[in-house]
Amino acid sequence: FELDQMSAIQDIESYGLAFQSARAALEVLLVEVKPQRIWMPRYLCGCVFDPVHKLGIEVVLYDIDGRFHIVDDIKLATGDILYYVNYFGLCQAYQDKLIATYEPSQIIFDHAQAFFSKTFPVLGTIFSPRKFMGIPDGGFLVTSTEIASNFIEDDGSINRMTHLLKRLAYSASEGYIDFKVADNSLCDQTPKYMSRLTKTLMRRLDFSEIAKQRTENFNQLH
Repeated sequence: FELDQMSAIQDIESYGLAFQSARAALEVLLVEVKPQRIWMPRYLCGCVFDPVHKLGIEVVLYDIDGRFHIVDDIKLATGDILYYVNYFGLCQAYQDKLIATYEPSQIIFDHAQAFFSKTFPVLGTIFSPRKFMGIPDGGFLVTSTEIASNFIEDDGSINRMTHLLKRLAYSASEGYIDFKVADNSLCDQTPKYMSRLTKTLMRRLDFSEIAKQRTENFNQLH
């Protein structure tokens, strides 16, 4: 017998183009846009730089303050991209200011920490659903840029399920080493479409309940 399945309740296609990770989604967008330079915050997960360095794009680092606002006086030249993170989902008002300050077609918003935040009319928005829910991998790209469709489907998700199963069977700490292995397996990969396994799991999740729980967790820590 198969694992007991719930009815699909999510239309995940509405969330954007589905890839095996957020960094894969970023790489796909950068390949199409071909920027000369990209301005990126110093306060950023190191793995985000991987696709940028891989493509040989010049990186200019900028600083942010305690409100996550950009401190540096950034002047975007033709061929430049501004990469900004919606930290902890708290920066939507500031994102509106960035759109009013810079050409929206030169902005990429990183919503890896803001899965349930709204999208903006910019070059691209990157989402990382696995940072909000128990799935092995996955990333979404929202963009008006025409993206090539010659990607194969990821078939490695089954090998990233061990930490999720161990958490169910034992505890979160029991599966931590397996989580690190799964996370590292997403590095230096050729971009692929999201796997059938990940899509199936996501379609059966109650996003409204997940959003409620994540908000309660945030408020408790706050």
